[in-house]
Amino acid sequence: MPSFEFSRQRADLLHEESKALRRALVLIDAGELSHAEAQIRAANDFRAAINALAPNQQGRSAA
Repeated sequence: MPSFEFSRQRADLLHEESKALRRALVLIDAGELSHAEAQIRAANDFRAAINALAPNQQGRSAA
């Protein structure tokens, strides 16, 4: 079972990733594609940080 600190860090990163993706969608709707691409890169960076948090958790099932 993941520690509380791991869970909190993961939740914070997921929240930041979600915000970056929402900003990207708004920017795409506004026609600001270069700025949207920057937000997508930021979301990808957050996803990479999430994946790097606990490499031993990758591929584990919930069962």
